[in-house]
Amino acid sequence: MIGALTAAYGFITAVAVSFTFPRQASGPAQRIFIGFTHELGIGESKSVPLPSGDQLIVSNTGSINADSGSAIIGFSNQCPHLGCKVHWESQQQRFYCPCHQGVFNPTGVAISGPPAQANQKLRSYAIELNGNSMYAVVEKG
Repeated sequence: MIGALTAAYGFITAVAVSFTFPRQASGPAQRIFIGFTHELGIGESKSVPLPSGDQLIVSNTGSINADSGSAIIGFSNQCPHLGCKVHWESQQQRFYCPCHQGVFNPTGVAISGPPAQANQKLRSYAIELNGNSMYAVVEKG
């Protein structure tokens, strides 16, 4: 009887812990070819479909990012506020969400609108350059 109760309480505790602290499902990363650097002029961007179904906005900001050492950046085109589609505005050097006038700086951090009030940012993707080729680093689904 004591053994059965101990096992039952142990099981309930394990379920409660796994519910409270879920594991992040992350598979190994893979590199996906997204184009050539010469196809993306300064201030230009393009949308690239990912295997997950997301769209990746790849932009050439024209200024070197201290974190990546490159002017090429990549973010999800889905606004974290309500899931609307954001786009890169090269003249203003920002990502813009037309649904509620959400504005994100070139590093993907919300600086205006409801996303800024909620301290949200765009999901970023690492962009690797190999010669003239660009690759997005994504998790295997």
